[in-house]
Amino acid sequence: MSRPGSGVVMGRRRFLSLGALGAGALGLGAMGTIAGCSSTAASPTPTTDLDYILPTDPEVAAAESARAWNGTTAAFALAAGFSTVDLGGRLVDTWTYGGAAVAPELRLKSGDRVNVSVQNGLDAETTLHWHGIRIRNDMDGAAPTTQAPIGAGSSFEYNFIAPDPGTYWYHSHSGLQADRGLFGAMIVEDPNDITGADADAVLVLDDWLDGLGTTPDSVLMALNPAISGGHGGHGGGATTPAEHSEADMSVAQQLVSGGHGSSEPLGGMTQHVAYPLHLINGRPPNDPAVVTAAPGSTLRLRIINAA
Repeated sequence: MSRPGSGVVMGRRRFLSLGALGAGALGLGAMGTIAGCSSTAASPTPTTDLDYILPTDPEVAAAESARAWNGTTAAFALAAGFSTVDLGGRLVDTWTYGGAAVAPELRLKSGDRVNVSVQNGLDAETTLHWHGIRIRNDMDGAAPTTQAPIGAGSSFEYNFIAPDPGTYWYHSHSGLQADRGLFGAMIVEDPNDITGADADAVLVLDDWLDGLGTTPDSVLMALNPAISGGHGGHGGGATTPAEHSEADMSVAQQLVSGGHGSSEPLGGMTQHVAYPLHLINGRPPNDPAVVTAAPGSTLRLRIINAA
């Protein structure tokens, strides 16, 4: 951090150390965190005065060593690519991990080291964000803030410890890719679970319009015509006018004009869109996903709102 022309350079670490006395009043403890992904471990006294704390620095190593690893590694592989998906008899062209409208469920136990290899088969950059997981920043997947995007045809390996049991989800953090099929459930089981549920079912809820005569990009353009060189989705990923065909925009305009009106308590623009499909686990109402349980058994339902 520096003042142009002053000749004085103050690194981020130096700034934080000077501000430590006022951290309670100024909320400096919130710096360096990302929604759903923060590190609470204390950092040792820095030995240098760089502008940024790097993933290879001792502060990060100290935070990681404070996370209890149980000795188990849960390994997964995800391939982002173009797919044709059957949604109750309606074939749609979209982007997926593994060819389905909702990505594979990743299930592991708290304290596991998570190793996920991501292959980008798209013609656009992508990343993978772990929603709600306390995680080291360079594995957080929020390009370009915490990670360089994974280029088209490239791969990246995510490696981190999942410290807390719970119901989470993962999704692309690039543009509007999560509004296609680039998302899925991540379940971190509690080894000391005392609830005694006989069965465990995950329900992923989603609004869907991609491939049904239009695209998420075209609908966003219809909602806000001022957005022409980019969009308000996650991260980067420019949208150019060439991506919005006349047919796409015609359907998009119909969905927007047929929306449900504004909803101030909920906020956002999605209440203006009449989504043609609402999916549970990637399935529409006419071809539903089925959860089975024995009579008298206890069923835990994990509900993820990816809409």
